[in-house]
Amino acid sequence: MLSVGGDYFVAAWHADAPAPDGDQRADEPWARAAGSGLATLHEETAAHLDGYGPLQFEDETPHAVKSDWRAAALAYVRRRRPLLADHGHADVADAVLDALRTNSGLFGNAGDPVCCHGWWSPEHVAVEGGDVTCVVDFEHAIAAPAGFDYWRIVLSIFDGDTPQRAFRDGYERVRPLPEDFDRQQSLYAVLHTVYFFESLYVQNQHGPDATASHANALRDHVFEALSGLD
Repeated sequence: MLSVGGDYFVAAWHADAPAPDGDQRADEPWARAAGSGLATLHEETAAHLDGYGPLQFEDETPHAVKSDWRAAALAYVRRRRPLLADHGHADVADAVLDALRTNSGLFGNAGDPVCCHGWWSPEHVAVEGGDVTCVVDFEHAIAAPAGFDYWRIVLSIFDGDTPQRAFRDGYERVRPLPEDFDRQQSLYAVLHTVYFFESLYVQNQHGPDATASHANALRDHVFEALSGLD
């Protein structure tokens, strides 16, 4: 490990790391390899974490302080509420918080904490010869159930059923998914869309009209996902 800080670590330098303008695509071959690679990350870190939430480091050893995923998920949304409120979307954050508080059954079988990369996309995960060869940018890493990583990829990256099936097949070749895994999709859709609100305003890549249009679409996604929580 090259460097460790309060909320980051640098594990190694890789000269062949994937680049945002590289030729990696979320197609079937990439998806199958990326699924296996993600499952390997989860499998190899599961034994080293006994809590949920942002990763912290003591003597280069990662840990997280929340004792259960419910508490960590609520903290995840609360952390982003001020920014949403600044841009007129406090009601979105409040609706998510209310739903997570009142639907305690969603968290019962979430799964043990693993190191979730947080944005397992072609820009960050290089695949060659059917294997993951390099992973970069653990900026969004969090100790969370495997579904946190899995559903962010499935809901955000893939276009079509074939890559999604390949990703799941690759994952389950290494690590089984919980029995009620699919039921948790709406929960993770809510959490990730709250983050996408934050990203929309922090990155500030659009003009006012386009930003407003994206924000309205995100609002629709949140409330649609909330309606799917059971």
